[in-house]
Amino acid sequence: MNRNDVELKSLRKENMKLLERIRLLEKDIEHLKQVNQRLLKRKKTVRSNG
Repeated sequence: MNRNDVELKSLRKENMKLLERIRLLEKDIEHLKQVNQRLLKRKKTVRSNG
């Protein structure tokens, strides 16, 4: 295996790790959006009752 092959393999591995992190961050973002929506609804309810 020449140096380019080794480098390419290393870059692919790094790329896979980054893609996995992006996927996890996207899930976190979706979760935060849902939490935010619930909090906004609750805030509106509190405001109309208060």
